[in-house]
Amino acid sequence: MARARLISASAFAAALGLAACKQTEPHVTAPVDAAPSADAAVTDGSAERPEAAKQPPPCRVGGTRADLPTTIGCPPAVPGRLVVAGDYVYWTMQGAGGIVVRAPRVGGPGEELVRDNAGAFGLAVDDQFVYYGQPGAARIMRVPLAGGAPFAVTRNAPEPIFLVKDGASLYWTDAEVDGKVMKLDLTDGAQPVTLIDGQTKPRALAVRDGYVYWTDVMDGTLLRTLDHLTGPADAAVRTATRLASGLSVTINGTTFGPTDLMLVGDYAYVPDGHGLIQRVPIAGGDLEPVVDAQGTPYGIATDGVSLYWTTLGIGGALFKGPLEKALLPDGGIAPGTQVYGNQQDPRFVAVTADNIYWTVWGMRPAVNRLAK
Repeated sequence: MARARLISASAFAAALGLAACKQTEPHVTAPVDAAPSADAAVTDGSAERPEAAKQPPPCRVGGTRADLPTTIGCPPAVPGRLVVAGDYVYWTMQGAGGIVVRAPRVGGPGEELVRDNAGAFGLAVDDQFVYYGQPGAARIMRVPLAGGAPFAVTRNAPEPIFLVKDGASLYWTDAEVDGKVMKLDLTDGAQPVTLIDGQTKPRALAVRDGYVYWTDVMDGTLLRTLDHLTGPADAAVRTATRLASGLSVTINGTTFGPTDLMLVGDYAYVPDGHGLIQRVPIAGGDLEPVVDAQGTPYGIATDGVSLYWTTLGIGGALFKGPLEKALLPDGGIAPGTQVYGNQQDPRFVAVTADNIYWTVWGMRPAVNRLAK
């Protein structure tokens, strides 16, 4: 469905910070060996920023008032994925240095779990380990929650993007030229299994009840494996069920597509390139818009009651909306409610019963918390 605000491609690009100006803070741009080196061609929110843009204040850990965000991390390079697990908030960083970091949910100093010259993007946490993907090193690693030496889970992951740990297996999307969805049983001697290949740009990932769901940001689709996750033989034809299409839009050669994915109840929710949060029944059915995202949505999360999402670009924001379809009196899609605005390119978001957490990819990369 076309959106009126997408008519002006130049205005749209400007809103996302796509002006062709020299970046004044080179550490902000995602490094070439990180997942968004591919992702940048899709959303480009970490692209060069206008020199004329107002410089935000320096990132400092801490907060001043309960109604304002508290900064819990100031990564020196663009952060990657964000996960809340147990008493901690975890994130990856896409440049050299502390590439896996955690901080207490309630406040306190951050703690580096891993330092490396190769940045990290994808992230999954269980009760023993933190798993992280390093696209530049073509591997997936893990480190104990209690600290210790990193261990290579697999060195056969050319460009891992999203990671999901489910039971005794790890799943990831591989965004190389022949995009794949992969599975690895976490047992000694196990090798990665290709669940699907031939994808354009597989990205967001979710696993439930023996099925894998993923988005493809370039062709604008949401897909699911056909059956439970045994994995086909190498000679088999790998196919998938397409749950939805038409989730991407291309403006001046840049494609904006479904960058995240969330399963809630009987539905899969995605932020799409048309400026909507949409959902489709996971058993199959019609795609329906749920809420107007008020911009180009990127990350999405839920507390089981409401949806939360970010919108891209300098001046991006956090929003909240219903899980059910929201209509205006004239039948149009109702807009989301802004929770906190004027953010320097907010990206991934996570929520708990009490707080909202999100990453910022702008001129001052940060990880923030805001009380709900």
